[in-house]
Amino acid sequence: MVGFLLMLLGVSFFVCAFSREWARTCGLLRENSAGWRIPTGVAFCLIGLQAVIILMVLGEENLAIPAAAVGFAVVGLYDDFSACSDARQRKIKGWHGHMRQLAQGSLTSGAVKLLGGGVIAAFTVGPAAGTFIEAVRNVMIVALSANFINGLDLAPGRAVKGLMLVSCVLTLAEERLWGPAGAVLVIPLVVFAFGDLCGRYMMGDAGANGWGAMLGAACVTFMSSSVLWILLGFLCVAQFLADGVGFSTVIQRSAVLSYLDRLGRPEWK
Repeated sequence: MVGFLLMLLGVSFFVCAFSREWARTCGLLRENSAGWRIPTGVAFCLIGLQAVIILMVLGEENLAIPAAAVGFAVVGLYDDFSACSDARQRKIKGWHGHMRQLAQGSLTSGAVKLLGGGVIAAFTVGPAAGTFIEAVRNVMIVALSANFINGLDLAPGRAVKGLMLVSCVLTLAEERLWGPAGAVLVIPLVVFAFGDLCGRYMMGDAGANGWGAMLGAACVTFMSSSVLWILLGFLCVAQFLADGVGFSTVIQRSAVLSYLDRLGRPEWK
């Protein structure tokens, strides 16, 4: 187990470094909160690594987890490329804006991400549900989980902290994750957090949507039905807050959340 953890740690650092240069070469550069143009979409390759290892560790019976992660990461990466190359796309904010553009006959990258994500969620976690209602619940959990993390990704390290918290709680709560599977969920996030907090790169929509969908699918796979209904309720409330006052406002109004949000993040100058 120790050897596996060291291998995973080393490979994760290597993939992060590779992905950063790959994103820079591809022109995936966005301005962060400090005004620096840094690589974005860097989490895409790391999610690919996780998906392969998760499939090897958990087996094909849990294919929904890596499939949802990669599928959402792909549509998120498409959105990242579009936002970096098209200034008009960057001006459209929120799913309301993209749906409004779609209603007017304009298919934006954000609309492709929303519609594509719904289809991916339906094909990955829908079939395993016992009833139609449960299938709808599972699809909503995966889609809203991706959107929740995407909504958090407005400051360096904020989204990855949320991801690490959920991953740790899920790993501790599920006995089947006490081992390599849990390590694969948590360690790459910890490695990614170092560069994210320092402003060296961003996860982008590829990372936020891919990792959000991965954890959503993991919750659907391992949690009981009653817990999943509670989780869906939380995600719906979170979506309501994101569309209303916004996560940043909620965080700033709470001393605890504000402290955790700033933890480990250098002061931008």
